[in-house]
Amino acid sequence: MAATRGEPAVSRPPLKADLIDPRIVESDYDIPESTQAVWRCTNRYGWRDLVYKVGDRIRYRRSEVEQWFENRRVER
Repeated sequence: MAATRGEPAVSRPPLKADLIDPRIVESDYDIPESTQAVWRCTNRYGWRDLVYKVGDRIRYRRSEVEQWFENRRVER
């Protein structure tokens, strides 16, 4: 949905297919679940900002995790 002049853009909630759980982050990105838990609690590297709470479960948006990695890329 495009915003018209003077109106803020409305962000849509992530689709179920966009959300991944800590186990998938561990298997796809090699960040252990225990490390993710510490990073969430301490907000290390801004990790807590990536979290979506769905009931009592933790989820991440895959595109935001990938952007998080891209932002930490070291230029050579």
